[in-house]
Amino acid sequence: MHSKPVSQRFGLMLEAFCRGCGMYLKHLNRQVEAMEKLINLTDILKQEKKDETQKMQMKFLVEQMRRPDYMEALQGFICPLNPVHQLGNL
Repeated sequence: MHSKPVSQRFGLMLEAFCRGCGMYLKHLNRQVEAMEKLINLTDILKQEKKDETQKMQMKFLVEQMRRPDYMEALQGFICPLNPVHQLGNL
């Protein structure tokens, strides 16, 4: 992705994919939101909580996962590997 032609080609393919996936685009957006939430949590654990004990890190993780915005993002989205399955609670 560091090369401009490769980046442009990838952007065009991504745009074509998004235009072609129709109703599935909403589900993809939910999956991206869930991934962003999980990435955010891991970054916080790596940077800010690295000096704390594992028990304290788990407590922080559980507290964050119980927040309403995390609960909404991480429940009931379509499985990325097999769209036939809807995932439950994380």
